[in-house]
Amino acid sequence: MNGRLISGDTLFLDGCGRTDLPGSDPQEMYRTLTQRLSAISDDTTLFPGHLYSADRARPWVMSASTTAHWSRRAPSSGSPCSRADHAAELGSRRHRGAGFGGWRLVEALRREGFDGEVTLLGEETYAPYDRPPLSKQVLAGKWDAERATLATPERIAETKVNLRLGVRAMSLDVESNTVELEDGSRVEGTHVVIATGARARRLPFSADDQILTLRNRDDELRMRLELDGLKAGSVIVVIGGGFIGAEVATQLKSRGFVPIVLEALQRPLIGVLGPDVSSWLERLAADADVELRSDQHIPRR
Repeated sequence: MNGRLISGDTLFLDGCGRTDLPGSDPQEMYRTLTQRLSAISDDTTLFPGHLYSADRARPWVMSASTTAHWSRRAPSSGSPCSRADHAAELGSRRHRGAGFGGWRLVEALRREGFDGEVTLLGEETYAPYDRPPLSKQVLAGKWDAERATLATPERIAETKVNLRLGVRAMSLDVESNTVELEDGSRVEGTHVVIATGARARRLPFSADDQILTLRNRDDELRMRLELDGLKAGSVIVVIGGGFIGAEVATQLKSRGFVPIVLEALQRPLIGVLGPDVSSWLERLAADADVELRSDQHIPRR
């Protein structure tokens, strides 16, 4: 892989400049970011998905999602957003991760004029789909899961992507840009993009296999089947009061269940959104008649 993978703190940037937000205090970083965003002129072209390292000595970083980094050095023009330089640097692409980030990157490559071979590898057997509806419209029964699909047969044909699903990438040789798959086969490319996303956090409980998570379509199907077997009024504990936990609790309430949300922090998302917004979220839970228990710590057993 050309360039280097960036680990550690990689921060959101304000358009086409590197981010160098000071310190680690979320409120201070939020204020700094807000000031920078307000200074961007209306005619500025922003490229969603770009992140830059706070270390000025490091190369530019292009990202398909918050956990998918493809490193490259700044183009000769000095602008990381030069479309001509961007397209000229690419040969054949191999994307490791067929989720939202990987698929959006495929679309962006075609939109920016790249006409080389693109292969998208994914462990799931489903074509790339949008995950947020899983905890909203799909879980509520308003959408069929297929409606969340992004890579429809028509779009796959338009992008001319080689979509390989149900394959698990095991290793990456950065010298030869070769990805080894679980079945022993190997896929090579001039560039490799890691767009693997994230996994639902598993907790170290003895009953782990009985605890439901919600990250992918299989998770949503399992959860829906479990809920269909419960009576209205059943109490369901939701561990985590973040965005997904709140959305699941809302859907459970609408279906006649009694959700109890356990949140480890003083208030939900206080470290991300700050005290004012987290207080507002706390009030939203109360208004929706959802019991929210903050500062909860579950011992291992």
